Amino acid sequence: MKRYICALLSVIITFSLFSCEKNTITDTSSEEESREVSEEPEPVIYTIVYFHTYADEAQALADAVREASGLEFPIVKYSNGYTLPDNSIVIGKINDGIAETLTEGMNRRDFMIKSVGGSLYFCSNGKDTVKTAVEYFIDNLITARGVELGGDFSYHFDYPYPLEGAAINGVFIGDFNIIYASTENEAKYSDVASLFKGYLDENADAVISSYPENTAQGENEIIIGLADGRELVGNYRERDFAFNAYKIIISGTKVAVVGNNACAVYNGCMALMDYIASSDGRNATDTEIDGTCTLVKVACVGDSITKGANSAYPNIQNYPAYLQQMLGYNYYVKNFGIDGYSLINTDYYAYNKTAEYTASKAFKPDVVLFILGTNDCNPGQEYKDWTNPEREVKYKESAKLFFDSYYVVNENAQIFMGIPSTLFYSTIWPWEEWAARIVAHAMPLNLEIAEENSLPIIDMYTWSLENSSVFTDGLHPCDASYKRYAQRVYNEIIETIISPEDLEQ
Repeated sequence: MKRYICALLSVIITFSLFSCEKNTITDTSSEEESREVSEEPEPVIYTIVYFHTYADEAQALADAVREASGLEFPIVKYSNGYTLPDNSIVIGKINDGIAETLTEGMNRRDFMIKSVGGSLYFCSNGKDTVKTAVEYFIDNLITARGVELGGDFSYHFDYPYPLEGAAINGVFIGDFNIIYASTENEAKYSDVASLFKGYLDENADAVISSYPENTAQGENEIIIGLADGRELVGNYRERDFAFNAYKIIISGTKVAVVGNNACAVYNGCMALMDYIASSDGRNATDTEIDGTCTLVKVACVGDSITKGANSAYPNIQNYPAYLQQMLGYNYYVKNFGIDGYSLINTDYYAYNKTAEYTASKAFKPDVVLFILGTNDCNPGQEYKDWTNPEREVKYKESAKLFFDSYYVVNENAQIFMGIPSTLFYSTIWPWEEWAARIVAHAMPLNLEIAEENSLPIIDMYTWSLENSSVFTDGLHPCDASYKRYAQRVYNEIIETIISPEDLEQ
């Protein structure tokens, strides 16, 4: 990081409060003499003038000044034709002929804090960077030193781009387009493309566009995943790769990063950047690179809520898909939910009888998010008779068999026990009796099972009581409300879930 301080006088950012004191001295001969009294000058009150997108930053600056000195700086939203007061703090690029000049030639991630006349300007060509300038000023000057503005001040932050000038066979990487494959998996190539774009913007000063695979071919392309219609990847299949494997192919001005899934491919994209950074002149040439990464495999085991019922886009808007985005692409999340199935393995619709259960074991998960029990309490199915004490015994026995089966495929598997959410008013379900059964049976039993097996819990029940709007049909989230459900799951697991580093030890 480069920071340049062009001029910093000793009085510029001292920002200290001044007190006025008068002393009268009388001599012993009773002759009164007037003694010169020195008073500190009154502090200057600045007007904070902000471009309309920076209201929060203007308020934060005023608050910081008040806390440091007790001074009240008025805040004014800039509009065309407004004449700046003599002492102003200007946040953002306004049309006064000075702010525009200061930002000429500045990179979007550079920023400048500079005094001109009696005013102080916070300038950049990037919206977020102006915010960074204000934050820097508050943290390093006002908070650290107190408050007084004066003198000449010029601070320029020159953003360092570690991949500045990055190229592939002589073509600047910013001149490429990203083409991403489609997938029904929880990890999306479109999301990887978005993350990759952000990485290039931040590290290579490259503003690059991304398009789905059905876009016409272009001259310079970075292909993410097995995009249809691209010759460079036409001979590969995802199943050809191990779950954590990727391949990088550079041929002329066509680049491909492919693998078993979007998580592996994301890591391949980062490996591509490492390869460019290590190449002579940051110019990558034709090559093929095979690599692997460490991925934590997360199995979401559950019923229709896990599956994504009631969602118009069940492959995109379900809790495992949202959880994948939240955990990031060093975790590989898979959805093994199925509608209507219960935990007790003697029930007609028991989860252990499903293909999803078999697939979840074949996945050999490192983490199992186990949220079952809702359908075990369905009062619409008479054979689910909780007046029979044997049902509770079978419930606990079935849970133990489930856990043991995951330990067989991965003895170090981390299992989270979910406490099912309740039901709310509905014209579809017998919701009151169903909710009562969850309170009486599934909730206490799952808590008991978790304690007996030393399992961390995912408490969806307590949370659901205060978030009824999530469950639009009384039982399931809907579309984007699955994100709120996923956020709760994420919050419950993030402090204890194993990390990629744990697997590498």
